[in-house]
Amino acid sequence: MVDVNSARPQQQSGFLKALVDTSFTEWVTLRVAGGLYAAGMVITGLISLGVFGSIWAETGGVGFIIFIIGVPIFWFLGVLLLRLAFEAAIATIAIARNTEGMNK
Repeated sequence: MVDVNSARPQQQSGFLKALVDTSFTEWVTLRVAGGLYAAGMVITGLISLGVFGSIWAETGGVGFIIFIIGVPIFWFLGVLLLRLAFEAAIATIAIARNTEGMNK
């Protein structure tokens, strides 16, 4: 496992300063990744409830079975894809941090 915090600079600037940093010397992604991931999990849950709830409303009794089975599967697949995307971004940042000093 790669520790993305090991190459962190001693002094970090504020969040807003890092957000408008046009030289991209500060990593904002690592600061907001956890919150965005949690929000994505909630949004995925709401979307899955909405999609399968509308199927349930349209089909009646059979829709209930689809709802009970479909919501957890849809949520799991959505969260899995979201997690993979976040891990890819974090891994890319970890690689960039580890290779920053190689060109100097």
